[in-house]
Amino acid sequence: MDLFGYYLIFNVQLKRKFLKLVYLFFLMIKTIIFDLGGVYLNRGLCKFWDYVECTYEIPAKKVRKSFLKYYKPYFSGKVPEEEFWRQHLDDLKIKSSWKKLRKKALNYYRPNEGVIELIHKLRENYKVGL
Repeated sequence: MDLFGYYLIFNVQLKRKFLKLVYLFFLMIKTIIFDLGGVYLNRGLCKFWDYVECTYEIPAKKVRKSFLKYYKPYFSGKVPEEEFWRQHLDDLKIKSSWKKLRKKALNYYRPNEGVIELIHKLRENYKVGL
């Protein structure tokens, strides 16, 4: 047998070992966890910023900048939700109720296409979490 023949046999054996490892890896997976923002849910926040821009005539860039400025302390648990919304609305000089705007923002979020079906399919063999 020439060198090329040994290479082919070695290459096939490597592929088989690799496939066995991949198969064993998938046997080890017990749970699959989905992130909400951008994975399970769409990016409704961008649509909310557009809504604020149209409704209150504030540039979307300014809305986004203000939101992100106050969002980090809120998301990390340093600021309560009500304070986050009040700071954001005060920054934009919006006199509307923070609860009303929060509800409006949440209404823009929708599950991404096909994700619900994928989760139902995965539940047949795995624990699935969000």
